[in-house]
This record gives sequence, C-alpha cells and structure tokens, in this order.
Amino acid sequence: MTLTAKSSGPAASGGVPAQPKSRFPRSVFFIVGTEACERFSFYGMRSILTLYIIHELMKNLSASGPEGLRAAEDYATVIGHIFTMGVYFMPLLGAWIADKFWGRYWTIVAMSLFYVVGNATLALTVGSQVGLIVGLSLIAFGSGGIKPCVSSFMGEQFSKDQSNFIARAFGMFYWAINFGSFFAFLLIPVIKDSVGYAWAFGIPGITMGLATLVFVAGTAGYKRNLGEWISEPAGTVAKRVCSSSVLYGALPAWFFCALIMLAKPQMLGPVGEWVGTMGAFGKTMFVAGTGVAAFFAVLVLFAIAAFLPKFLISLAKEKYPDGGVPADSLSCEKSSGVPAQEVSMTLGERFRAIRGILLLFAVIPVFWALFDQMATTWVILGGQMTATNLLGYPINTETMQNINPIFVMSLIPILSFVIYPALNRTRFFKTTPLRRMTVGMVLAAFSFVICGWLQTSVDASLATGTPTMSVWWMALPYFVLTIGEVLFSATGLEFAFSQAPASMRSTITSLWNLTTTVGNFLVVLVVALTVNYTAADRFYFFAALMFAVAVVFGVFSTCYKYKNE
Repeated sequence: MTLTAKSSGPAASGGVPAQPKSRFPRSVFFIVGTEACERFSFYGMRSILTLYIIHELMKNLSASGPEGLRAAEDYATVIGHIFTMGVYFMPLLGAWIADKFWGRYWTIVAMSLFYVVGNATLALTVGSQVGLIVGLSLIAFGSGGIKPCVSSFMGEQFSKDQSNFIARAFGMFYWAINFGSFFAFLLIPVIKDSVGYAWAFGIPGITMGLATLVFVAGTAGYKRNLGEWISEPAGTVAKRVCSSSVLYGALPAWFFCALIMLAKPQMLGPVGEWVGTMGAFGKTMFVAGTGVAAFFAVLVLFAIAAFLPKFLISLAKEKYPDGGVPADSLSCEKSSGVPAQEVSMTLGERFRAIRGILLLFAVIPVFWALFDQMATTWVILGGQMTATNLLGYPINTETMQNINPIFVMSLIPILSFVIYPALNRTRFFKTTPLRRMTVGMVLAAFSFVICGWLQTSVDASLATGTPTMSVWWMALPYFVLTIGEVLFSATGLEFAFSQAPASMRSTITSLWNLTTTVGNFLVVLVVALTVNYTAADRFYFFAALMFAVAVVFGVFSTCYKYKNE
C-alpha cells in the first residue's frame, strides 16, 4: 500500500532514523540587522564630531585667530580620543554585568537604551559643552557595554550540529559593520550641511532606537542560555580578569574620562607649553628623546611579556608543590569543548601558552594610536583642503571618511583570494600572520609620512594665500592605511585566537579591546606634550614611532614558533 511505502527506509527496517537537516538560525538575521543599525549610529555621530567641536562648540575660540584655532583643534582631538578610550574600556563592564547579573540579552537591551539617550542628549544640547560630555559619556557607556555581548550572543544561537554555519554568520556580521559605516559616512555629513547638527545627531539616535527594536523583535527565536558545547569552565582566568578590572579600572576610568573632557581647551598641555620655550633645537631633541623613550618602553614590554610567564610558573610551583592546580580550573564539563589539558593548566602555564600574544599586545596600542586619528587629525587636515563634488555629491573632509569602508570591502577579497595565494606560491615570502602584521605597521607609518607631507604643503598654501590642495589627496593616505588595517587588525585577531588556549579566548578579546584604549591615550599624551609643535611634526613623530615598533616586531616575528609547529 502507499502508506506502507512511505514508511519504508532505515527507520522502518529497524535502522537509525534520518536526522533532520540543520538550518541557518533565523535569529541571527535580527542580530546582524541590529549591528548594521548600531554601526550606522556610531559612525554617523563620529563622522561629524571633530568639526562640530571646532566650529560649533568652540566657534568663539577657533575664530579668535590661529592660536585659538589650534587650541580648538587640539581640544577636539583630545575629546575624540578620550571618547574612543571610553568606548573600548567599557566592554569590561558590559562583559562583567552580562556574566554576573543580567545575561547577554538583557545587557544588550539595557545598554542600548543608554546609547539612545546619549544620542538624544547630543541632539538636544547642540552648542553646550556639558551636553557634549554627558552625551558622549552615555554613548561610550552604551556602545562599550554591548560590544562584548553582541557577537558572542550571535555565536550562542548555533547548536552543535549548526557549527558549520558560524563562519558564514561572522562574515555577515563583519559585512554589516562596513555596510552601516558606509551609509553613515555617506549621509550624516550631508544631513548636517542641509538641516544642521541637531538632526545630524538626532538621526543616529533614531537609528540606534531602531537597532534596539530590531534586536527585541527577534526575542522569540533567541537561545538565551549558553550552549554546553561552547561553555567555558567555571572560575576561568577570563572571569577573574573581568571582575577585578571592572571593580578597580572600568568605572573609575569612565568617570575620569568624563572629568577630563570638561576641561577648557586652554588647560591642555602645561608640559607642552614648557617644551615650547626650548627653541628649535630643544624641541627637536625633546621629540627625539620621546621617540627613543617610547622605543625602549616597547622593548621593556617585550621583556616583561617574555619573562612574566616564567615568574608565574615559579609562583604556581611554590603554591602547588605537588604539581596540582587550583580546584576551580578543573571544574569543566566534558561537553564544554575545552581540551582537558588546557583546563588543568595553572595560571603561569596559561601565560606561557600566550607568550607570543602578550608580545603582540605590546605593540598593538601604537597601531591604534595611528589608526584612530582618521577620525580626528585626518579630518582636521582634510578640512584645510579644498572641497569638491562628484556627480553633485559633496566631497569634503567628513564625507571622505567613507572611503575607508569602501577600501576595506574591496581589499579583503583581493588580498584573501589573489595576493595571499600568489605570495604563498613563491619561495621567498610566505604570508604568515606576523609577517602580514609587520607589513601592516610599516604601511601605517608610511600613511603618516604622506599626511606630514600633505600638511606641510597645505600650511605653505595657507601662508601664501594660494588655493590649497584638493581634498581628493586624502584618498592616498586613506588607501595606504586601510591596507595596513586589513593586514594588521584582521590578521592580529586571527593570530591571537589561533595561538591562545581555548579556555582563555574571552580574556584575549578583553585585552584586545584594551589595546585600543591604551593607543588612544597615547594620542592624548602626545597632543598634551606637543601643543607648540606643528601638525606636520606630530604626523612625522607618529610615523617614526610606528617604524621603530615595526622593526622590533619584525625581528620578533622571525623567531616566533607558531603553536601548530
């Protein structure tokens, strides 16, 4: 009979029933949509922030003459980098709240509300310094708070039989980031020129509200508990690091950043004022000395990273002379996905396992110090150039920032599918992660040499009253630095995760975010120490520092042995 025929097969004959084919989780699409809207909100606000501070918030100071304009530009640079410091420090707080109290879902929802209120504050208090600080503090609190939760929450939507879809999901996630930033840089500066700053800040707030609604709309399909197959052992280093960092670092740092941003522009750089009295030779020696000091500081960090594991191992042996390990490091279920030998590692042994990553993290902040200036000093440089248009669309220093996501989306497939395979077929230059990162650092330094040359040319034009260079010239350093970004940033995160023990990958993510905070603090420090230097001098200083660090890192990369070796 027909019904009997439908029942035939392995199940009917006593075999194992056929398993249903796994599908891509639909809930991921809500999370990806949330990320696209959130990135539009963040980069939309960030695209106009620097010139807003110079020409709107500090318009009386910037109009008072060259010295006043320079003070306003330095103040805008400091505000921008302190804000970025807060954004990348707050993930410690977000991770701690999610793990200890609310879980990732409610942490994302709650922090998103702070984010929306921060944007609304900026929109409703245009021209107010206090409004700027309150708004940016709330945005940093919200953006940083959800940063460690969104991608992890997306990963939790996959069951073990859906693990083959994870790479596709994170590809979509990265694409959504660039999609959101592309349209932010494309639209928000034009809206600002058309209807003013209130709407230009308000629309990112509306978009962030939309991001929250999109996320909540997917609630019914979310898996809210961490799957056993990817859970971490209780009492891991990650949890201890996050807890102590939040209690002693994240919250005080957040308030400290807000207080600094309330300072007046004229209060920046008392040491820099003293440096300015040294004369040309003294200033040159100061910059050279600062560069040498920074170079040796990197060497010290390398030494600490090299010898700290050995010291920690010796401490572990003293505390556990029988070779045992702390009890909480053993509390891992068989289904956690963490190899047993990694779970039983002492703290010292874990640090020895990530020695190469610690060395890597010693140089990452210098790269971020250069990279994040695309939103500050590069915008100021482009603002001194001649704006133009393309098919009626305005091309100025704010809309020029859109060229970065365009280059990123274009370069990744070219490098991944053409350049890397071609080089790997040669005998002389295999594209190992550390080699790619070294080249990325050199390119970042070279992009700042280009900016120094452009700044010198612009200054000469302004001094003689002749027309300045076209803002299209900024495409050259953007292109060079974007190649460096793809080589360094994406490769660095890949290297850190591939070389770290599985049980320490959350710790590595937290430390990776902290390197951005340190890099932005370096920019604030340099601005404070060089208030009487030209902008070109600063570009050349950062280029020299990056070149020096690249040399040290390049030597290290030739000696490093990868974990799979």
